[in-house]
Amino acid sequence: LKVFFSIISDFTPVEFCRGADILQKCRRCYEVEVKSAKIKESILETHIDVKNQLIQNLEDIIDEQEARIRNMDDFIRGKPLRSDGRALDRRRRGHIITARTQWKSPIFMEQ
Repeated sequence: LKVFFSIISDFTPVEFCRGADILQKCRRCYEVEVKSAKIKESILETHIDVKNQLIQNLEDIIDEQEARIRNMDDFIRGKPLRSDGRALDRRRRGHIITARTQWKSPIFMEQ
């Protein structure tokens, strides 16, 4: 503790204030960097959510088109048309993208 006070006493008041200002600026820079990192993470998570929704929408469109193709094929072969338009349940296949896997390819899971 004596060493600390002896070092402080070696500085002039102007130098000491300048050092305190630099320390305060460093603290502010760090706080800005932390907030910036949190905002970037939030933006990335939002992008991932949007991409997941787009993938889901495309899978729904594919399912609908596959059902229409099967119905046309049944019609051509003389089978009765399906009224429910069943499709493979690819919607539940689930392209899983999380913030932890954002830099990797999407993981496809079959049910």
